[in-house]
Amino acid sequence: MLRALVFAATGCTVPPPFYGLEAPSALPAGRVSVTGAVGAGCENTSCSGALGGAARFRLGVGGGQEVGLDAEALTDYGPAYGARLAYKLAPRDGLALTAGLGASYQTGFRDGAIAVLGGDVGAIVALVELDRDTPLYGALRGVVGVPTWSAPMADTGGTVVIGALALGISHPVSPHVHVIGEAAVLDGWQARGGQSAGVTAALALGWTP
Repeated sequence: MLRALVFAATGCTVPPPFYGLEAPSALPAGRVSVTGAVGAGCENTSCSGALGGAARFRLGVGGGQEVGLDAEALTDYGPAYGARLAYKLAPRDGLALTAGLGASYQTGFRDGAIAVLGGDVGAIVALVELDRDTPLYGALRGVVGVPTWSAPMADTGGTVVIGALALGISHPVSPHVHVIGEAAVLDGWQARGGQSAGVTAALALGWTP
């Protein structure tokens, strides 16, 4: 049951398998970026085909800040869909702080559909520069999701809290295109559903005009 709500909670963020997929920097004012991502994940000892895709839009607003919108879909326990309003602040080189608010909707949750609202906070840190503009980064994200509506027979299990730790590489392949590869481990706690852990992996392609 917890794995089903892992997407529901993180639909208000970037969903698993997408816990970071952002470099520890912010766009200059007026610059935009569009990113697409695919990935997969497993919970505990089960890998039952949790596949997902996501799209992301970002706009630099100056002062080391970005705003944006994420949209995503996951095949397992669904289909399931989510959207998120995003904010990022890069107070110095190699460090970015993130936050988001959003919602998700699952059509295949146990005995009926479920809708979740939630939010997240996180940090992205450049660990080492592997090459010019190619950081190896670590990302930490905490998520809280609250079921707000469900079908009459659906047992949501209550509020869920998820922590994710990711390690990734962002690499420019041209002046306007970059790729990001990332792996993450996560742990989740649900009010009436216990605890569950998992791993994810994802690949993203970003374009900045």
